[in-house]
Amino acid sequence: MIMLFIGCKPDTDRKVGIHEEVSDLYMKYSDSVSGWSTQYPKSWRLLTLKEIAEIEKRGAEMLALDKQEKLPMTNQQLLWLRKDDFNSFTSNYEFFDERDGSYQEVERSIFDLIESSFTRLGLLVDSKVDTATLDGLQFIRYQATIYSADRSSIIMNQAMYCRLIDNRISILLNANYNNTSDRDALLAIIESSKFEIRD
Repeated sequence: MIMLFIGCKPDTDRKVGIHEEVSDLYMKYSDSVSGWSTQYPKSWRLLTLKEIAEIEKRGAEMLALDKQEKLPMTNQQLLWLRKDDFNSFTSNYEFFDERDGSYQEVERSIFDLIESSFTRLGLLVDSKVDTATLDGLQFIRYQATIYSADRSSIIMNQAMYCRLIDNRISILLNANYNNTSDRDALLAIIESSKFEIRD
């Protein structure tokens, strides 16, 4: 979600999930643990494990400033794609512990933390939380528009979809975009999602 603040250098050590060619234009990605699969454009660059680790490190540091504590990063990365600084797709999962609270409450606290982090950076955020259906399953959807401090321009839009799978796996699909063409490409990745685990 904070990829727009970070510049990455290419690498070639990317080996997460299964990537299969389905056409001249598209690849299929699948993950056996979460049971999630989707299609994505070949023209979008896969981020490497090294790039992802650096992004997550900076993201954790940014969010921890609001909580005044170090945040554990226990998520497992899935498909991470990038077209440019403002248009990207990320996804991950982590095992959910009910002792942390209800799933809806935990997700709401994450959304609040994201917004407070943007606000601390002097950015304005308009957001809403609703639900959306992917492959017949209901997801919590967080949508945000991030503006410059004087609200004169839109810096980025964000669409985040999350769900608890099999009552134990919290999966998150996230799209960042700043134009309608890339928005459509990113939402197509999300909307083409298939889930083998149906609970």
